[in-house]
Amino acid sequence: MNYNNENHIKSKIKTSIIIRSYNEARYLSACLSAVNNQCIDSEVEVILVDSGSTDKTIEIARNYGCKIIEIQNKDFTYGYSLNVGISKAEGEYVVVISAHCVPADQFWLNSLISPLINGEASLTFGSQQADPNARCSEFNFFEKKYNSKVNSKLVMDRFNNGNSAFTKSIWIKRQFDEKIKAQEDVLFARWHASEGSKIIFVPNSIVIHYHNYNNHSLFKRLSLDSEVNSYLLVRNGALPEKKIRYMLGEIYNDIKLAFSRKVFIKALPGIFCFRIIELVAYINGEINKKNMEKIK
Repeated sequence: MNYNNENHIKSKIKTSIIIRSYNEARYLSACLSAVNNQCIDSEVEVILVDSGSTDKTIEIARNYGCKIIEIQNKDFTYGYSLNVGISKAEGEYVVVISAHCVPADQFWLNSLISPLINGEASLTFGSQQADPNARCSEFNFFEKKYNSKVNSKLVMDRFNNGNSAFTKSIWIKRQFDEKIKAQEDVLFARWHASEGSKIIFVPNSIVIHYHNYNNHSLFKRLSLDSEVNSYLLVRNGALPEKKIRYMLGEIYNDIKLAFSRKVFIKALPGIFCFRIIELVAYINGEINKKNMEKIK
């Protein structure tokens, strides 16, 4: 779907924050409260794109003064919901944050959009940290993906709409892919980088990511990401034996963290469970990729 922006009327609003939601009542209040408490000079609007919530998500959003856009659940894809929200955005800077992510301080937003305002970049993304009650493996997962030493060559593939920003002008040039099931953010970043847009990682723009995945939902999400990474992104994926070595290394790091937190016995089952699920999801993604290739 292509959205016509010819009749777009500029207003005083400089920044539009887009939040996708589906039954996000558990953490939405914390997210919106932190958003409202940001120290920033420019005007901000918050747009919630909801895909059929049956809990109190809509009620909470109204209480915080969000602009609410409702889409049918059957029409939902990550890319479609974002494109719908951004098409209604009045700001020249677009910020995307997950409804279950909570800004860590009052300077999250200013840090994230400053490179856009200063003309240093057209896309930025910030850090994500696991919540205090998350498994040790999840702590290390986020720490490895979002740390200050992120290799510049990996910036495109680290771009994530859990905590991202970009100019609306580049979105007008190329919107999010509405057909793929995941990784719409990485494809978006890769295309714009190939056209010369600069992407900056902002490590001090931090959100706390409250996943609360059970093992089944964790497997589904990791499998989906692996499948899309393997097939659509044509990644140079690790060979299975390298993936196993990676997993063993991460188990070692998880155990070290469990010792330092003095929760070794309690954390050990969760460590092995998380990393085995991660490995099986990777294999499942590779299998699904091959099945897709046969069909093609």
